[in-house]
Amino acid sequence: MLVPLAQARLPLTRRPARAALLAAALAAAPAAAPAYQGTSGADFLSTRPSARAAAMGGAFVALGDDLSALYYNPAAMAHLQGPSMNFLEFSQVAQVSMEELAYAQPFPVGTLALGVVYQGEPAINNPQATDNPVVAWNLAVTAAYADSLRVLADSLGLDLPDFVRGAEVGVGVKYIQSQLGGATAYDGAVDLGARVPLDEGIELGVSLLNLGPPITFIQYGDPLPATALVGLSRSFAPIWYNQFNVDADLDYPLQDLTRLHFGLEDWIDRSIALRVGYVLDSQDSLNGMTFGVGAQLVQQGLTFHLDYAVVPFYFQGFGSFEVQQQFQLGLTF
Repeated sequence: MLVPLAQARLPLTRRPARAALLAAALAAAPAAAPAYQGTSGADFLSTRPSARAAAMGGAFVALGDDLSALYYNPAAMAHLQGPSMNFLEFSQVAQVSMEELAYAQPFPVGTLALGVVYQGEPAINNPQATDNPVVAWNLAVTAAYADSLRVLADSLGLDLPDFVRGAEVGVGVKYIQSQLGGATAYDGAVDLGARVPLDEGIELGVSLLNLGPPITFIQYGDPLPATALVGLSRSFAPIWYNQFNVDADLDYPLQDLTRLHFGLEDWIDRSIALRVGYVLDSQDSLNGMTFGVGAQLVQQGLTFHLDYAVVPFYFQGFGSFEVQQQFQLGLTF
């Protein structure tokens, strides 16, 4: 939901202004100052690729139970019932695009998942500059492992309380690479997550994302967009052939201001999903409604998923926005 580079939470109005800003940032890099609140490097990591989650306003840390939850809570991988794969296309503002490909494989002890996220944009050409157009892209590769505490406790011979034994835990490690003009930065990070069932249909989710050292271009580093997520979800079926899922998340970025995410999902006959969400953010461009739909088809032991999300990027309140769209295909077999 954001644009790719550090400082991406600044409002975007016209591409020439954006290109000039990036060119100025490159020129000023040797004299850069330490990072302050509201700034981070590899800020594309804040855009967690999941069309289902995006349609629900990003409220997913407790509800996520499929492969797309990899970037919200690695513990969700323990919930997968079979091998799964995803492909996502995200059309962002200013012709920025993000693609994601992921695969997960359950084993008798735990589930392993691997996800690759690439974000790129057209070359930025500053008419006032004499050098070549600036090329910028970002890459993140995530490997995660998750399992239920019950399985881990039994395998280690540990005796845990019943309410803890039902919990799922997960850990992910990331390789990060960012290219900005002629400069390349490399980094690594860790994700930690847990999901705890509190009652029938009620889940608590907690995750710590993007924990790692600053990412450094040339010789100056910016902190990664480390984030703590806490969420509560509720699933219930008040109407025949309808299952409702609701989720509310508290998003606490260490380098930015707190956000709230709210989402509602209605599965009709386990085939069609209608979704709506709301993001409550201190910055108007990230504050507003989200929408989406999903479809699921079970055929000869294969489950096909198609998810679509509309994520408006607001410039000046609800009266001025640009539509961002996410498409995601999934297969469980």
